[in-house]
Amino acid sequence: MKIKIFILLSLIITIPIFSQDKYEYDTKIEITGKIITELFYGPPGFGEDIKHDKKVYPFLILLENDIIINGNTEFPDEKIRKIQLSFPYNQKENIKKFKNKTVKITGKFFHSDNGNHYTNVLIDVEKIIPIM
Repeated sequence: MKIKIFILLSLIITIPIFSQDKYEYDTKIEITGKIITELFYGPPGFGEDIKHDKKVYPFLILLENDIIINGNTEFPDEKIRKIQLSFPYNQKENIKKFKNKTVKITGKFFHSDNGNHYTNVLIDVEKIIPIM
């Protein structure tokens, strides 16, 4: 009886690990979440001198659950819930109307590669659709 209970508990505990969605870099995907902004510190020190560093509020998508981005030879696997949005500068006003709203985003994940990237994983946004 104790073995059956142990096996049952083991399965229940491992279910959340296997139920997390997994994604790849540079593959077109769709994700759903809430558009938010969050304070980060920019130049010149990117948080080393918060009195003088620029305050930056990039757009992020906050997912309901963690997802995993499968790593590659260059980057390890990433377990994430917040993802910075990357989009053409002339689309910033268009993105603002989605702040604090739930949306579906189509795009591709890529890894951060400069100081203007405030999360390890970003999404290159192709399309945003509001969820009513």
